[in-house]
Amino acid sequence: MATKVPATTAAERRQSTNAASEASGAMRALYFLPALLWALLIYSLSTADPAQLPQIQFFSADKIGHLLFYAVLAAWLFWAMERAAWQSAKALPIWALLLGAAIAATYGAALEWVQAFLPHRSFDYADMLANCVGAALAIAGYLFFRAKAPRKKI
Repeated sequence: MATKVPATTAAERRQSTNAASEASGAMRALYFLPALLWALLIYSLSTADPAQLPQIQFFSADKIGHLLFYAVLAAWLFWAMERAAWQSAKALPIWALLLGAAIAATYGAALEWVQAFLPHRSFDYADMLANCVGAALAIAGYLFFRAKAPRKKI
C-alpha cells in the first residue's frame, strides 16, 4: 500500500522557499569571513605601536608588507565573491575584480587616515600606493591563475 504525501498549500511552499533562501543567504555571508578576519588582522597591525611589532631587516619591508597584505585581502574578497554570488565555473567579471580591489585599497586608505591620529603612527602616501599596487596585483594573480585552472562542466 502506497503512503500518501500530504498536499502542501502555496503559502507553505513559499514559506519553505523563503526559509531556504534565508539559509543560503547566511551561508553566502560566511564566505566573507576570511576577508573580514584578514581585515581585522591588518587593522590590528596598522594601529599597533611599531615598537611592539617584529622588525624585518630587508629592503623596503614596510612597503612589501603593505603590498602583500592588501593583495591577500583583495584575493580573499575575490574568493568570497566568486562563491557567494557567482556559484558557477565562470570567472568573476572584471567589474567585480575592480570592486574587490577598490574595497581593499579604500580600506587601506581609511587605515592610513586613522594612523594620522595615532601618536605612534603616521600617515604615508607611499603606504597607500603600496596598498593599491597590492590590490591590483591580486587582480593580475586572479586572472593568471583562473586562466590556468581546469574548466568545470556545468
